[in-house]
Amino acid sequence: MAERTLTICDFDERAGNVVGSDVHIQVSIGSETYQADLCTKHADALKVAVAPFVGAVRARRGRPRKSSGGARKASTARAAKSAPAKATRKASGRVAKRATARKRTAGPSPDAVRAWARANGVAVSDRGRLSKTLLEQYAASAG
Repeated sequence: MAERTLTICDFDERAGNVVGSDVHIQVSIGSETYQADLCTKHADALKVAVAPFVGAVRARRGRPRKSSGGARKASTARAAKSAPAKATRKASGRVAKRATARKRTAGPSPDAVRAWARANGVAVSDRGRLSKTLLEQYAASAG
């Protein structure tokens, strides 16, 4: 005699109901991955709930990456930046070169330029690249 397997909606099961699931979802946030089997009603409710975020995020296509079990430590990330370029294998099986970190060229310290800009009423962000115009203004004021 053949057996039939029925997958039950995880939300209905928590409520004590037995409703078959139609959709299997997987969501990753940070290093955590969540999976659920949902009926159409709950799958639609989830789509409505995440709709405001969908336009602002990038969809990942293809097979999921194999995880090492957690996020890299900051010291590992710093070491990777200073390491020379080496070949890495992409998920597609192709080999790609890993870019090396750019070395800062000689010039004024970004912190000094930002401090000068704030003292002189020039709007400047806390992070990121300094504009050429801002650097020229700083150089002109320094004489």
